[in-house]
Amino acid sequence: MKKIIVAAAIAASTFGAVLPVQAQSITAVVNACSANPTACLAVLNNAVAGLSEAEANALLGSVAGALVEAAQADPALASQMGDALGAVADLSTDPAQKEALEAVAEAVSEGNAGDVDTGPIGQSGN
Repeated sequence: MKKIIVAAAIAASTFGAVLPVQAQSITAVVNACSANPTACLAVLNNAVAGLSEAEANALLGSVAGALVEAAQADPALASQMGDALGAVADLSTDPAQKEALEAVAEAVSEGNAGDVDTGPIGQSGN
């Protein structure tokens, strides 16, 4: 199987560790997208509200990693997680991150979440 390596582009906007409040946001997004896909976009918007572009993109990279991992853990969620990743991509203001997230969203939607390497997603490039 071919591994999709997008971590560098997704993490390109990540400048620091995820704060505890952001970790709660990540959990809320994954839970909302798993349980109620229609609420997913609203939860994503709330998660990034008030953050700078850099902070929002960093959080979106972390959320993307968690969404991929949810799809890897439960393939039945692939379509929902793919849609959520598409919404994450739409919110990104970083062109490289947006492009990478769109590729990941497509792979996950097609049931290929296992081909996505999430190891470095969300890690600082410093």
